[in-house]
Amino acid sequence: SMGEQGFNRVWSVNNLPKGKYYWSVQSVDNNFAGSPFAGIDSFEICRNTNVSLGPDTTLCDGVIYTLDGGLGLTAYNWSTGATTQTIDVTQPGTYHVTVTSADGCHAIDTVVIDYYPPMSIDAGDDVTINLNYSAQLHATGGVSYQWSPSESLDNARIADPVASPLQTTLYHVTVTDANNCSDVDSVTVTVILEPPINVPNFISPNGDRVNDVLVIDGIRSYPGNQMIVFNRWGDIVYEVTDYQDDWDGTVKNTRLNLWGEEIPEGVYFYKLLLNNGKPAITGYITVKK
Repeated sequence: SMGEQGFNRVWSVNNLPKGKYYWSVQSVDNNFAGSPFAGIDSFEICRNTNVSLGPDTTLCDGVIYTLDGGLGLTAYNWSTGATTQTIDVTQPGTYHVTVTSADGCHAIDTVVIDYYPPMSIDAGDDVTINLNYSAQLHATGGVSYQWSPSESLDNARIADPVASPLQTTLYHVTVTDANNCSDVDSVTVTVILEPPINVPNFISPNGDRVNDVLVIDGIRSYPGNQMIVFNRWGDIVYEVTDYQDDWDGTVKNTRLNLWGEEIPEGVYFYKLLLNNGKPAITGYITVKK
């Protein structure tokens, strides 16, 4: 400054290389007489020292998200107290980091992390079926589904596929919701390879859809089975291989080329061969319309 009317002068220096610089101030009067230099001060020029934690984001529940302060820096000070280059985030919150370069320069960045609510999915209850039978699976909790293994399913990309495994199978389903978050659940379909056979002793083929046909529980688990029905005089009124739960009290005798005629009400006898090396199952069936 000069006299009572002193002035301030601002100096600018461009394109200095990065580093630390020292400076001091001396005042000079009109006769160019200088006062002693004031104390020495310093400043730093930092170039290309920056940090980016990325945009604010919302994550799926349970996701571990890694924040990275960047390479080539000498110090990291996170809001969590960590001093490593990276930290793993598992909770929602605001996170910031201050980084320091080799020449002592600093940079700061902040990011907000949030989490979607936990998913609630269900692959359904475990189920037991007989060999060569099916079960419909029921998954819930998402907008898309992917089942595995898929080989024994009619459609592996829907919530409720039909499963027809030939052995006990553990199915996994990956469920994805509207936020593109995914979770996995599983269900077991237990297959009984040789289920017990239950032959009803009564049918009433009158068209009311109640006991109209002879349904034998477990019969499809025995491919190659043979079902024979005959009257009290020993005449065969029904005979078929691989019974399909469809006898409605009409005649079907391929040996005599007879079929379609309704049999009279009464008691009939059957012999069921399961083609498994075991003795035939025998009994009687009452037909009443």
